[in-house]
Amino acid sequence: MKNKNCPKCGNPVDSHSMICMNCGADLKPSSYTDSVEDIKENHPKQEAKAASEAVVFHSLGTALITIGIFCDVICMMLVGSGTFEEYKIFAVGGTICFLIGLFLRFGV
Repeated sequence: MKNKNCPKCGNPVDSHSMICMNCGADLKPSSYTDSVEDIKENHPKQEAKAASEAVVFHSLGTALITIGIFCDVICMMLVGSGTFEEYKIFAVGGTICFLIGLFLRFGV
């Protein structure tokens, strides 16, 4: 385990201690960034895995948004022709792709 020093008295303490055994100072992370830095320091593989998963979700979301827009544009062009009834499932599928893509790209 990694040791750190108490910010109040300077006594070495265990990195997971909540209080200093010498002076009783509170050693809990003072902010969210302190705990994030601790996670990054202690779990670099998990951080890299989370980052790669985010890239995959963002890429998939972007692809689905593009497919959805393409399908919907094609269907808008078919509205003027008499063949739209045959392709309305294409419009619904395009819209669903677009919405799923938005969720993956911006919701995750």
